[in-house]
Amino acid sequence: MPQQNARQQAVALLHPEYLNSNITMLKWMISEGYGDARTLARRVEAMEKWLENPSLLRADEDAEYAHVIEIDMLTKMRNTLTLSKLI
Repeated sequence: MPQQNARQQAVALLHPEYLNSNITMLKWMISEGYGDARTLARRVEAMEKWLENPSLLRADEDAEYAHVIEIDMLTKMRNTLTLSKLI
């Protein structure tokens, strides 16, 4: 996967509209008694805090890595969005 495409996919996952949708879903899950409310609430809090000052992690340009793991974030995002529509 080209590096630029991977960056675009990662940024798409962190788009405020996508995160706000996930926050709404997590709050609904809490209200419905799904899972551990404290864990879900911590996730909501962390996402809301990140939205106040969004930043992305970047690899060190001169770093040497033993392995590079590529993840197709666009497919993961599509699968997550499909799942959220089913809930």
